[in-house]
Amino acid sequence: MSDFSVTLPADILRAVAIACSAEETRYYLQGVSVEPDGATSHLVATDGHRLMVARVEAIIPGEKFIIPADAIARALKGHKAPGIELARRGDAWQLGDTLFRPIDGSFPAWHRVMPDLTSKGELAQFDSGYLESFRKAAALIGGRASHPHLHHCGASPALVTFWGRDNIFGLCMPRRSDDARDVAALRFLIDGMTRKATDAAARVAAE
Repeated sequence: MSDFSVTLPADILRAVAIACSAEETRYYLQGVSVEPDGATSHLVATDGHRLMVARVEAIIPGEKFIIPADAIARALKGHKAPGIELARRGDAWQLGDTLFRPIDGSFPAWHRVMPDLTSKGELAQFDSGYLESFRKAAALIGGRASHPHLHHCGASPALVTFWGRDNIFGLCMPRRSDDARDVAALRFLIDGMTRKATDAAARVAAE
């Protein structure tokens, strides 16, 4: 790979890095994959449950590489500027003032898990902690994008978009649940609770 120096948007890098894995056995997911694509590049992170993808204006020569999550955390700690420099000069890699070595591993082809946007009426359950992480990512982006939108895609991964932004999105993978119920069972639950509340309100009104 040739030497280069580019400026990445710090808020986008912070937001994408939220999806990095902390699982030691999946070391190749413990960072953000930088994937050159001509005049732009993609920043990608996933822990197998969440995925974040952003497109940035950055011309980077060569093949994709992975910036370790701990290097990103060190580089962005206390960083106030809107951009942060990513550079390679010889064998030295640097993000801001932080030197790092790319993770020696193969990052998965994230485009293979893109969802079918047709819900097909199926149900899926999502971990509330993962949903909260997308809210945190949205807050880092700021502006009107601070409110993420989850687009239910049936049993497929749910697409997460950020208001007014067409250069970043997320996926939230559905989880297995011991309490998985079909639509009829959930309708019975909702109708039963609603009926009890209505009956209680009617009794109070009659007293």
